[in-house]
Amino acid sequence: MILAQVIGLVVASAQDPRLSGKKLLVIQPVGYDGSPDGDAVVAIDHTHAGEGDWVLAARGKDAGWPIGRNTAVDTGIMAIVDDMDYDDASGKADHQ
Repeated sequence: MILAQVIGLVVASAQDPRLSGKKLLVIQPVGYDGSPDGDAVVAIDHTHAGEGDWVLAARGKDAGWPIGRNTAVDTGIMAIVDDMDYDDASGKADHQ
């Protein structure tokens, strides 16, 4: 699982029929402090997330599992983060 923030929406006029009705979002992987951690990616949304939401996403073969094992999905949003309490070695509390 990766922690990410939703930063955009993808509109596709032609797509695999198994993706019909599914929302595609651009997510930016982030560290626990909210700083970008890698490149932004497109993810299928299984949760009704929206722009600005912090989410947990799965990558790899399990990312498309909720819509079928043989669906070509590389990253899927599996949860919306409502709250997170994390203390690193410096004692900083992060996203809430």
